[in-house]
Amino acid sequence: YSLKSTGWFVLIEVDAADIFSAIRALIGVLLTVTSGGILIAIGLGYFFSRRFITDRVFAVSSAARQVSKGNLSARVRSLGDDEIGQLGKSFNQMMEGLVARQREKEVFGHYLSTTIRDKILKHPDALSGEDTEAAVLFSDIRDFSAYSETRPPHEVVNMLNRHFSRMVKVIQDNGGVVEKFIGDAVMAVFSEYFGTTDPHRSAVKAAVAMRRELADLNLEFAGEGKQTIDIGTGIHAGPVVAGNIGSVDRKNFTVIGNTVDIAARLQAETKILHHPILISAEVYQKCGPLDGVSFIDTEEIQVKGKQRKIHVYRVECEDI
Repeated sequence: YSLKSTGWFVLIEVDAADIFSAIRALIGVLLTVTSGGILIAIGLGYFFSRRFITDRVFAVSSAARQVSKGNLSARVRSLGDDEIGQLGKSFNQMMEGLVARQREKEVFGHYLSTTIRDKILKHPDALSGEDTEAAVLFSDIRDFSAYSETRPPHEVVNMLNRHFSRMVKVIQDNGGVVEKFIGDAVMAVFSEYFGTTDPHRSAVKAAVAMRRELADLNLEFAGEGKQTIDIGTGIHAGPVVAGNIGSVDRKNFTVIGNTVDIAARLQAETKILHHPILISAEVYQKCGPLDGVSFIDTEEIQVKGKQRKIHVYRVECEDI
């Protein structure tokens, strides 16, 4: 170091090892601080990114659990545009499709019995015709043509809907399947093919219960100042073929056979014999006794369109 005013020079000697040691210590401190900062930044980044991913995956998982419990309204909130966000959108689209198919199934069930609907949906191409045993019930409204002739269509439809609502419930409560409505008539099938326990007995119990329901309905009609109605019911049992009938483009699931024809004929005979419920001997033999119900042997009758006479029984009950 130069002292200009005196012309002197000052020399300071320092050991290089000490200098480098200090530098190394400083570098060590800087590296430690820097490394610690980097590690903390990485740790925080990992924590928050993991939390971000986990929360969104959990949102999808939670919605799926709700669906498994029957909640078809479960949806995933918007999760962004990355892969997890796309997963959430796909989940919501899937649920919209499920809801639409469920709605279609429910609507389908209003036009077919749920038993037939489920068979068609499960095996749409396999129902070409299957031999089975069944008790077939036909019931229609007496003098319906005269009733409908003197009333506006909306009043007739209202009466039919109220009548069928009660009759269908009774049939289903007794294990039967409503196969079709034919104008003012209803056709029902009782068969193990459709899961009916003791078909013959169940069909007769349904016919008796239908008379009781009709009595209650007529009380309502009378209270409203409307005309009461009456029904006739015929039941026959035997072999039938159950399956799809129709063309490639249009099909109808139905039950056909001579058994069905005879049941329809017995229903028509109730008006001629002036008794509301007639069953064939085939039904009577397998029905067994029922509390409060009597079976009156009417012997053989000749029904329209059949060469063979049919042995029939009248079904009587104290309260109908």
